[in-house]
Amino acid sequence: MDLAKIVEGMSIRTHDRLGTTAGMIVHHSYLDARRAGQKGKLLTWVPGHGGDVWLIEHEGGQQAVYAYTEFSAD
Repeated sequence: MDLAKIVEGMSIRTHDRLGTTAGMIVHHSYLDARRAGQKGKLLTWVPGHGGDVWLIEHEGGQQAVYAYTEFSAD
């Protein structure tokens, strides 16, 4: 997804194939919650990652982190 088009609160869908989490410095629960093909809402960017990693709330309330290249507007 184009970083310039990312807006907090927007609806997204994670891609069917996710990348690696190497280099993501977040609590393991946010990494364990990552799911391919999920609808969700962008909450905020994750500090320390230069805007490349975002916190997303899946439908149902679970939160996970994804690189901006792992989701698209829904």
